[in-house]
Amino acid sequence: DYTALSLFIRLLKGAPKEFLIKAVSFDTSVYEYDIWGKDRPKGGGGTSFHIIQRYIEDNFKKPPYTLVLTDGEGDFPKATNPNKWMFLLYGPCSTYCIEAGMRHHKIQDLMR
Repeated sequence: DYTALSLFIRLLKGAPKEFLIKAVSFDTSVYEYDIWGKDRPKGGGGTSFHIIQRYIEDNFKKPPYTLVLTDGEGDFPKATNPNKWMFLLYGPCSTYCIEAGMRHHKIQDLMR
């Protein structure tokens, strides 16, 4: 859903400059993403939340806060710090794979 993606990217771009933001897109692989660039994020079907957790473990000394734009369909994440995850759900979304301690909000509920 390009509308949800555009909103998400605007949210990231509007974050205070003091926030260190690292953006990636993913499906069954993780792809670096430049929110200031012109390209759309890479990825397609086959959502793997495990791949994001592995990326975090491999690339960060301490677990960052992780904000995920998703329809909620995918494998179950195995987050070591579930309280540092938040899912922004769009469209006809599902919460079945979001484990206890992980926050989630439907984008349409946050909009005025």
